[in-house]
Amino acid sequence: MTRTTTAQHGIGSPFSATSTAADVLDGIDLTGKLVVMRGGHSGIGLEATRALVDAGAHVVVPARRPDVAREALAGTAGTNALFTPHLDTIPRDSGVRASSATTAAS
Repeated sequence: MTRTTTAQHGIGSPFSATSTAADVLDGIDLTGKLVVMRGGHSGIGLEATRALVDAGAHVVVPARRPDVAREALAGTAGTNALFTPHLDTIPRDSGVRASSATTAAS
């Protein structure tokens, strides 16, 4: 195994390890933008989804278990901006069905 010996350096970002998704999106208007957020109903994805909705985005959160996703997203500000179609990455046609459902809901 090769080890990297080059020292790391900052990239000049105003953000740090303690920055939140809301910090990053502060002042950005995403009204009229569509975001597909896989994993957007748990963990860091849930926080990112909330920040995107708060910034005005229409967020699609595809999930293998949409009922679980909807429960996790309940109470998110602007819940009218959320749509959770069924998406399972195993069956090949699942993505096509989720895309069709998303288009129909728009």
